[in-house]
Amino acid sequence: MLNKIVNKIKLRYYDRDSWNYFLILLKLKYKEHSAENKSFLFLKVLNLKIPRNRFIFLLKAYDHALKLVECTDAVFTIEENRVYISVAELKFEVQTEEELFILKEIFIDGVYNFHLVEAIDNYILIDIGMNVSYASCYFVKVKKIPHIISFEPFIPTYTQAKMNIHLNNLENRIDARNYGLGKSDNVLSVEYTPEFKGQMNMHGTEYIRSRIRESSREDITIKKAFEPLSIIEEAYPSKRFILKIDCEGAEYDLIEEIPHEMLRRCDVIMMEWHEQGSLLIESWLKRHRFILMSFEPLSKRAGMIYAIKSK
Repeated sequence: MLNKIVNKIKLRYYDRDSWNYFLILLKLKYKEHSAENKSFLFLKVLNLKIPRNRFIFLLKAYDHALKLVECTDAVFTIEENRVYISVAELKFEVQTEEELFILKEIFIDGVYNFHLVEAIDNYILIDIGMNVSYASCYFVKVKKIPHIISFEPFIPTYTQAKMNIHLNNLENRIDARNYGLGKSDNVLSVEYTPEFKGQMNMHGTEYIRSRIRESSREDITIKKAFEPLSIIEEAYPSKRFILKIDCEGAEYDLIEEIPHEMLRRCDVIMMEWHEQGSLLIESWLKRHRFILMSFEPLSKRAGMIYAIKSK
């Protein structure tokens, strides 16, 4: 009880974004989960020894890391000053609090845990908004999709995605492309932050500027979606399609560029919408004969839609 009071007092003296601040929060919530000396902090449940003042995201997102260990038997390691997680026969580098949240969404919440009736070899999955390739790798390794075509316009994010693909020897299964899809061809210079790679879009950090600590300018290439998607559709005339779309607001323009033949042969769409609500996307899906489930329809920020082709 005394230690708890002391730690609460200490909180007042640390910057709310500091390593020590989040360490005290960890101790208050999980009394027996850590041990420390002057140089290292040992996170017992994660079986991970981290240098003091490094990898603050592990403290900030400890709840997510803990759930991944408890629910999936995930293993965390530090190799050459990088944090890795091994989960479901996959291995990923983890750099941020947001990335631990995404891993929790995929491997615990099951946001992409679809099941198909037809043979899995009949499908190609298109991942529009690859981010650091956690989902693309999951689709191949866990859901057994034979081939993925993924799009990611931001070079630093794409570089981390390619490294994760290489870590899992999936270069021959995931065709990762370093450009985004939209309603027209464009090259944009936008603000970028490595803290929230999964929330970057054609407007850069506009929607999260108050939350970021560092940023830089990045040039991104956007291609009119109809052309590359038409080439893919024509290259696989006997295949069915699954679409995963998470492109941080670009989905409203993008959907009208998806070729009709691809939509005709598409059985599943998993889409996150942002900022403009779900009604436009719901209407578009129904027009193309999809049955849908729309989550968080009253949200002002984002929500998920799952759509299945009506036979």
